[in-house]
Amino acid sequence: MAKRRKKKRKIKLLKSATLLDLRPEKIPEPKPNKRSWAAAGLRYEKQVADYLRAKYGEEHVLHGPWIDYEDAGGKGLCSPDVIVLPDDRDFVVVVECKLTVSKAALTELRTLYVPLAESIWPATKVRAVQATHNLKLKWSEPTTFRWSKIFDPKAKWKYITLNWR
Repeated sequence: MAKRRKKKRKIKLLKSATLLDLRPEKIPEPKPNKRSWAAAGLRYEKQVADYLRAKYGEEHVLHGPWIDYEDAGGKGLCSPDVIVLPDDRDFVVVVECKLTVSKAALTELRTLYVPLAESIWPATKVRAVQATHNLKLKWSEPTTFRWSKIFDPKAKWKYITLNWR
């Protein structure tokens, strides 16, 4: 019998959200086959996190943080790929990493990670980025090829796709 994918949660009537210090004990570490697409995706995610740590400092970059939350659907746990906390900026950046650009990633950012980040950091603006290695030809969402645009304080966008190799 084929394994059914669990439907992604969408925040509805958020009651609480807390950034956890550690991975919850009941959540196992991912251990994909080294040659699988999942492993390649985790390597890309690590490259993105390492780049951001080198550029903005270890203390400002959270790689794979866990968030405990409760909304109308009950209690939940989730882990965005990377969160960049403000230093001299007035915004938090939530990054979802994908090997190939995906509408599902933007939906996840819009309906799960951004509402949670806005609850955890209520006095701070939140920007959402889908960092992707491969961009599709017919991708119509706002896109950039430079990290500098992501962290430009004058930028007015809230959601953007970054094509970064």
